[in-house]
Amino acid sequence: MPIDEHLAFDTTSVELHLHWLTLRYGIEVRLLIADLRSRYGDQKGDRIRLSRYISSDAQAIDTLRHEYAHAVAELKHRSKAGHGRLWRRLATEMGARPRSCGQGPLLAVPLLEPACTACGHKHTPIARRSRRARCRACRSSRLDWRPVVTTRFS
Repeated sequence: MPIDEHLAFDTTSVELHLHWLTLRYGIEVRLLIADLRSRYGDQKGDRIRLSRYISSDAQAIDTLRHEYAHAVAELKHRSKAGHGRLWRRLATEMGARPRSCGQGPLLAVPLLEPACTACGHKHTPIARRSRRARCRACRSSRLDWRPVVTTRFS
């Protein structure tokens, strides 16, 4: 996992926790820091992604434990029950809070401004793209999502 000086959490402590979990439970996963704008992390197969916008080490480690519990439930126990009884037991055993979503804000999530490529209408900036979004003016689904660039003058 590459070190990024713009992260609010320490990637080394997250990697150490993952190493400990791997030794304890025997399931190896790939850890990625991703541009997840509306969630703390996710897990699919042997891949765990953590949001680059997580605001603290404790939040990052709790999210890692949460997602690793999903990986162990799926890969070791063949469970697809999501936040079921097995997952709750594993999450508690790993030290994660057994709940389905994180608490606290994600830091500095950049906004995206959708602009219609058909009519040129610009819409209100939002944090996350929507696949079903349509232009309010012409109802076209051809939207161009650009990051909002802000400038401060002192």
